[in-house]
Amino acid sequence: MINQYTVDLEDLQFATVICPKCKTEVTVDLAYDKNRAEPNQRNPVIPSKCPTCYVSFDSQIRMGLESIRDGYLRIIGQDDALVQFRVRENDDDEDKEIRA
Repeated sequence: MINQYTVDLEDLQFATVICPKCKTEVTVDLAYDKNRAEPNQRNPVIPSKCPTCYVSFDSQIRMGLESIRDGYLRIIGQDDALVQFRVRENDDDEDKEIRA
């Protein structure tokens, strides 16, 4: 059986990237962008390298998270933003986290 539950956009404020080598978890706040007022300033969501073992994070993951953050900031700033995500979950899953 497949269950569904909803997650409001404002509840998806944080994203975690896990280093493929050392498994360090880097959690970022999607609502924070110190250079948002200066659109020509690049402000990466995550560092280019793992802060523990210095292995480079995949550039596609970094760019994807930047796109997610940009979309998040565009939507979350609207007064009438009623956006939800629906997540499918199998009953037999042990891990209940939402993973990309």
